[in-house]
Amino acid sequence: MKRAFTLVEVLLVVSLVGLLFGVVIFSFYRATDSSVTLLTSSELLKQEAILYWELERKILGAKQIHIENDRIYMITTGGNYYSGVVKSAYFVKDKKLYYYEFPYPYLSIDDIDEDAAHEVMSVENFSVSAYNRDSRYKTYTGLPDFVEIRLNGRRLVYKVIK
Repeated sequence: MKRAFTLVEVLLVVSLVGLLFGVVIFSFYRATDSSVTLLTSSELLKQEAILYWELERKILGAKQIHIENDRIYMITTGGNYYSGVVKSAYFVKDKKLYYYEFPYPYLSIDDIDEDAAHEVMSVENFSVSAYNRDSRYKTYTGLPDFVEIRLNGRRLVYKVIK
């Protein structure tokens, strides 16, 4: 008499193997999705950290600061593209943060060519304030005690050296 598997046994094994593959594929999908989410959030955190340190360098080297309409304009020694004293600005247009730098700090501090600005990162919100003698200003010219920048729910505060 030949020994063989019954139809019920074959269907049971096929169902169990299918269930096992389903669990493995679901676990793989979840792991891949989590790693993509982690990669995206770590890249955003990296961009914010770089921006924090660039702003720190520029504000520490600032000779003059002008804040108006959630834009910050500076005459600073902390340029990215040019050495020496430069005119620089950070502003938001179409939910993107831009950085502008010009090697000669002539004309008005807020006279910039927006088309020559470099895109820094996408932002949800961006605001700039100056603090001087316990008062907060949304429009300010000079060197305040502190500059506060709110970026994507984070509050960045910089002490200005006068």
